[in-house]
Amino acid sequence: MENFQSRNSPTDFAEESEKIVRENISFVSLGDGDIFSILNYLNPLSKIKFTAMGDLNFTERIASLADGEFKSTTKLESYRWAAAVMAFLQIAEIDFYGDSSLLEFASANGQEEAREKFRAFHVINNIDPKFLINFALGRSNSIPVNAFQGIPEINPIPESDRFARKGNYYHINYTFMLKIALLTKDPMEPYQKVINLIDWMYGDFMFGAPALHFANLYFSPSRPKKMLKDITKKGISNAAWDLTLVQEWGKVTVDESGNQQPLLLITRDKAVKNIAGRLVALSEEEFQAQLISPWGMKTKYGRIIFNHYAKRWKQAEEDKSRNRKSYELLSKMKKTLETQLFG
Repeated sequence: MENFQSRNSPTDFAEESEKIVRENISFVSLGDGDIFSILNYLNPLSKIKFTAMGDLNFTERIASLADGEFKSTTKLESYRWAAAVMAFLQIAEIDFYGDSSLLEFASANGQEEAREKFRAFHVINNIDPKFLINFALGRSNSIPVNAFQGIPEINPIPESDRFARKGNYYHINYTFMLKIALLTKDPMEPYQKVINLIDWMYGDFMFGAPALHFANLYFSPSRPKKMLKDITKKGISNAAWDLTLVQEWGKVTVDESGNQQPLLLITRDKAVKNIAGRLVALSEEEFQAQLISPWGMKTKYGRIIFNHYAKRWKQAEEDKSRNRKSYELLSKMKKTLETQLFG
């Protein structure tokens, strides 16, 4: 990570940023060892180079510290957390990966706005971490003007059309979330709703691990608060973006050959962290435990769900005529579900 200002020794700020990052359990990772210890990332004997990607809550707050949107009169706690995480990344020399969260931002605010957020984020990414730590610890209520002195223009800033497309992951996950939202209104038993979703995946749509884990957790007794904030298009879209973030992280974290990549997912969202941790099961036994555990290991419901999923998955594998759904059919399914849900 390139920075353009002179820095004090990284260890001068390591302990202060590390404490906030650790207390908030700010990362999800498959990496071995203590992922909240900065010194682990600075070990000269380690050949592992970590990168990170963040949710919109993190990315937008960091960008707002530089783009004029931030107001020191607002509730500062989440901004101070984000600043501590950014300082951690800088000191640990962890590069920031991708702009998935800015695609979400662009979908609501426009491509040019997303382009400016990208620029502002990378401005903060290049200031001295001491300014971020002072803000994170409450020693200041904003980033001072002199923190930005000597930082050249971020060049090149991506063209706005980089943020034009939502991507296939989003459209698929939005369709999954429409179905899950419909199931919330059904009076059937909660575990049966997951069974219904699996049957729908098998018979009418496609299998999707993020949506399966979301529904399994959402309908279980272990549901975190605010998983699906409301049954509106906006609420469903927000949840679909969460699934898309987790899916993209999972695809990079475990590649097609099964190799693990050192990628941190930055978020404080309990549901996102929970689903991300379940998405990267490396064995059938681990996957089984992940489906069962939200229902309680001593109850029958999780086992019923796992056994039903295993049966449907095997049937799908054996069905040679089963084809990948086209974008046209995906669009039709989305419209059908929206009509059923919203009229």
